[in-house]
Amino acid sequence: MCAALAYAHSKGVIHRDIKPQNIISGKFGETIILDWGLAQVINDEGNTQFYKNAVNHQQRTFSDLTSTTTVGTPRYMAPEQAEGEASKASDVYSLGVILFRIITGKLPYQGSADQVLQELLNDKPSPSPFQFNPSAPAELVAICEKAMAKQEKHRFFDADELLKQLDDYRSGRMVNIYSYTKKELLRRFFSRHKLFVTMLSMLLLAIITGASFSIHYAYQMKIAKNKAENALVSITTFSERAQKKAQNVATTIRANVKTLYADLQLTADKLSELNHTDSTEEKLILSVLHKNYPRFDSFLIRQAKSLSAESSLGWKTVKQKYDAPIAEMNKSRLKIIFRTPIYKDNLVERYLEAHMYPEHVVPALFPISPVSDTMPQDIWIMRNDGLIIYDKNMAYQGSNLFTDSRNKLSPSLLSFGQLTFSDDEGVGHYSFTEANKKIAKIASWDTVQFNDSERWVIIVNYPYLIQDVTIDN
Repeated sequence: MCAALAYAHSKGVIHRDIKPQNIISGKFGETIILDWGLAQVINDEGNTQFYKNAVNHQQRTFSDLTSTTTVGTPRYMAPEQAEGEASKASDVYSLGVILFRIITGKLPYQGSADQVLQELLNDKPSPSPFQFNPSAPAELVAICEKAMAKQEKHRFFDADELLKQLDDYRSGRMVNIYSYTKKELLRRFFSRHKLFVTMLSMLLLAIITGASFSIHYAYQMKIAKNKAENALVSITTFSERAQKKAQNVATTIRANVKTLYADLQLTADKLSELNHTDSTEEKLILSVLHKNYPRFDSFLIRQAKSLSAESSLGWKTVKQKYDAPIAEMNKSRLKIIFRTPIYKDNLVERYLEAHMYPEHVVPALFPISPVSDTMPQDIWIMRNDGLIIYDKNMAYQGSNLFTDSRNKLSPSLLSFGQLTFSDDEGVGHYSFTEANKKIAKIASWDTVQFNDSERWVIIVNYPYLIQDVTIDN
């Protein structure tokens, strides 16, 4: 229903009489919405001939935009429809009533049409499905309550927004309008990591069984149990701490990059006003810039013709974006370049570049944690193509997560890297083997988006399980 109505909303059309009697579900899964007699075209989505024909057709009908007549079915009608007004959010309310009935088996308001209208127009909030079905899924109830909010501004804007929330619920993803408790987050973690939890439970069961034969086994069982409980608590604690840290680092990088580009632009404007022969003044301007950014390796000016990325074509120049850093390898060492054009007579004549090595600049952007961690955290940064922009282990910096042969031994790490491309932020886990130890990590990420194609993924992780392994030669 939401998908069908979302298409109508995308064309600027509202139905105004959504109810079960107007919906047909076919035997091949198709859904058809009937009875568009009260439908109304409320806005022009693209100045199409469809909109002009529809407006002309609905004149002097109940769908006329000048009409303030109350239309619709009271039991499925939004409050504003009772006052002769309607919008896409009005159809959303009707969908919310249908969802309410699916969850509870009842309608939110009972009685005659006049009694229902009185309930709609009073100041009381819409009933919650929990009143009729206390065991209903909390996330689904939250979606229904938002769809049935009496004020339009508190509902989903259109059927497409409601559809996305329902899709997230059906697929098991987190519903972003619902506020999860720590207990619910932990339960979701268990459901997604059933194998790990099952193995841990089996380990505890084996220890308990062995305790019946020996006091020594009983003592070992107690130690293992405490470690398991602490591990579960640590997983939740570290995931929250990693998420907070990743957000802070991403925010700091965004702010510092924005300031850097602003300073580069101001400096480029000053340089464009100088005579080319005035090298002394240019050096003075660059020295001031370097003083403000002492961790950067250098600030320099390059001629446009020396860069193949952009060249002067007589009376015009190739337009480019200068809002994303450039990564280059300098003698097996990764260098990041921030570039700003220097214009002369509306042509790109030269470039002002800021060069920095990530290991010198990036760690200074990491906020100091107010909490002393019992487990060491690790922070690394990856570009959207897999290039490792920063890693405290210099051997990995400048390599590619997906092409580096060292990472093929850790499929979960590669899967985690792919996962970071699906959302701007989130929590995941991966494991790898190092020095005959298998290390499992809980990791959170946030992103810094520079433009449509360039983004950095900030990853913060904590080890939550370290165990010895035997590697065959």
